[in-house]
Amino acid sequence: MPGGNIISVLIRPLRALTMLALLLLTFLGAQCVYAADISRDVRAGREDESLTNDGYLEISTSAILNQMPIPGADDLIVTVGLGGHYRYRAFFIDAYAESYNQFQFGLNAYSGDVWSIDLLAASSEHGVDSELNRELKQFSDRDAAGFLGLRATGYNDPYIFQAEILNDVSDVHGGSLVTASIARTWLYHNWNFHALLGSRYESQATLNYQFGNDAADATENYPAYSAGSGTTFVTEFGVTYPINEHFIFKATGRWWELPSAVVSSPFITNDSYLTFTSTITFVY
Repeated sequence: MPGGNIISVLIRPLRALTMLALLLLTFLGAQCVYAADISRDVRAGREDESLTNDGYLEISTSAILNQMPIPGADDLIVTVGLGGHYRYRAFFIDAYAESYNQFQFGLNAYSGDVWSIDLLAASSEHGVDSELNRELKQFSDRDAAGFLGLRATGYNDPYIFQAEILNDVSDVHGGSLVTASIARTWLYHNWNFHALLGSRYESQATLNYQFGNDAADATENYPAYSAGSGTTFVTEFGVTYPINEHFIFKATGRWWELPSAVVSSPFITNDSYLTFTSTITFVY
């Protein structure tokens, strides 16, 4: 699709969502208490509602012990990542590697003592990670889709609940996804422990775009495959410790259960896997 068409496809829904947000803010008289991605809230807590202009940049170095079921994937991966967060009043931008959607932006439409509702735009996963197996690059080097939808976050200290309903508006695959997560935190001195249970339902168009293989691209090692819809489940345990004002230590263990709709894909070797990540992050 030409670049101009992509921009127009994105602008029209964003304009409509912005108007909806303004109406909601007018009629609901929302308090300025904001939510973020649950992966960040569970580590850092809910944002300070007294700040209307807030943000930070972070650079992280991670060592990942990996059992990811991708053919030929390494057991140990070392990465360097750049992320951050910025919020001005109700508008926010997040680039956060721990979340389902690693880049997202939007507008807070309603915030109260317990619930917060956001109008959300996000960049999706775009296929099997070919960095783990360069041989897969010709099959999985696919464009990321742009999603629009709603996110609801509920707080009942020390619990956090979050749900998202998103649909591809970039005309990449036209699929949809629905996520639901619940997390709990435990504070011990300066140590923040957490546990999280999450699910991610993806439509047939979404999963097939990530894990399917067209007949025209099929080879002996990677035959043609068409995926259906399905739900991925994740169980997560983690700890966060502020070393000093600028450096933060994070450790996370995750157990993933993949949907049956993708486990026969030539790009997948198992229906479940474990990852453990240890990260030092510099925050400015």
